[in-house]
Amino acid sequence: MIVELAALRVAAADRAAFESAFAETDGIYRRARGWHSARLLRCVEDETRYVIEATWDHIEDQTVTFAKDGLLDEFLALVGSLFVGRPELLHYEPVGSELRRANVADAP
Repeated sequence: MIVELAALRVAAADRAAFESAFAETDGIYRRARGWHSARLLRCVEDETRYVIEATWDHIEDQTVTFAKDGLLDEFLALVGSLFVGRPELLHYEPVGSELRRANVADAP
């Protein structure tokens, strides 16, 4: 499992349009080989900063196949014009235990 993190900025005036356009990328992601999930995170301290977090089976599913199948072009057609500058795109892999609270009601 690979976690893709894309850190990006949008103009303050384009925030609502960007968030709406990102919601429309669902159909693109659903056609992508090896894709599992994606979510959009907005920075609390600077609301023009966002992170797209997506999970994939393999790095090549995102870096090669997503583009080769034309899905990257579709994705960028929806949201790319709203980016300020170029997003920083990095890929991560789990390296240890995932720590989670099982049930908030069980917390001390």
